[in-house]
Amino acid sequence: MRYDRPTESQQLLLDKMRLYLTKDAVAYQPALLVGSMGVGKTWLAQYVIKHFGGSYFNIATDCFAELLKYSNLPKVAPEDVAELVQRHSRQQPTGPVFVDGLDAILTAIAVSQRPSILVNFFSAMRRTRDLPHPTVMIIQLNRHLTENILRQSNWWDSNECYVLKLTPQDRLIIAENWQVVPAVAKQAGTALEIVLSKMMRGGSL
Repeated sequence: MRYDRPTESQQLLLDKMRLYLTKDAVAYQPALLVGSMGVGKTWLAQYVIKHFGGSYFNIATDCFAELLKYSNLPKVAPEDVAELVQRHSRQQPTGPVFVDGLDAILTAIAVSQRPSILVNFFSAMRRTRDLPHPTVMIIQLNRHLTENILRQSNWWDSNECYVLKLTPQDRLIIAENWQVVPAVAKQAGTALEIVLSKMMRGGSL
């Protein structure tokens, strides 16, 4: 999303994440940035990198060929995905590291097998304690990748699980940034819907 400034909820979440992102430690455990579609998770990651440095990659696209070395995508073991996240973090010269696209892979695994198997992935990541940089996994919730799964793996209530949601004030900020009528933005469920409403009315992006 092309926001000129963070939304209210993005700024509040960034304030909570700041200690994790900037703390000086010998080793780090991973964190989660969680939310539904279109709330601005990827934008926030790119905003953080712009201000703190670090790197961003989409595991579903950047590592697709490597994932298929293990098996076809729906049969990739969550532990193999976890190992790929860890290896990528260790290869980066600086942090923080943001890993996107995990929901596409984990959803494919859940659909072909069973949603409860995803608990193995999150439990494996919870046990990780030796990452060289702060590493944030961006997770888009859906009907296969749920809050309940994160609770079962003891992630949801963790200090390193950051949940992003749109507030009414967020919608007004997005409307201002994209020059969308506030009344339209108030009815939208996601930031993406606000932006698309501009296109539907003949606006340019």
